[in-house]
Amino acid sequence: MTDKNYHPGLEGVVAAETRLSRVNGQIGELIIGGYPLEELAGRVASEEVAYLLWHDRLPDRQELVDLRGQLAQARRLPEATLDLLRAAAAAQVSVMDALRMGAGTLNLDLREERNQQALAIVARLPKLLPLTGACGKGKNRLRLNRASVTPRTTCTC
Repeated sequence: MTDKNYHPGLEGVVAAETRLSRVNGQIGELIIGGYPLEELAGRVASEEVAYLLWHDRLPDRQELVDLRGQLAQARRLPEATLDLLRAAAAAQVSVMDALRMGAGTLNLDLREERNQQALAIVARLPKLLPLTGACGKGKNRLRLNRASVTPRTTCTC
């Protein structure tokens, strides 16, 4: 027997509820922290959006300066992340797999409270992305410059 009400996929299924955002695909609406995406895109920096999601409001000028300073202090990647990326490069792991694995290690060196871990992840993820970046069509393998303290992506394109 076939259920006439069967719909493949997750049509109409609510996967989660959050105060942070709301998506209405029917009308093409994305609300982030109470703001329509169009009001944020191109007008606020990523750090301001992180602050909005953490504090339910956009930062004032001094709060943004303070947040940027905290992010800069937390930006150094853990040695475990660099070791994992070196191993991934040696094994010629795909860029997406290296990014996925590396992202999971960004807070391994932290024992601080959850807010500090979140801050460190937000600070470190932009450093991780170039290390795992693709260098062109068909050339999506990670290579690290082993001589540098902070490895750089090199391209054989």
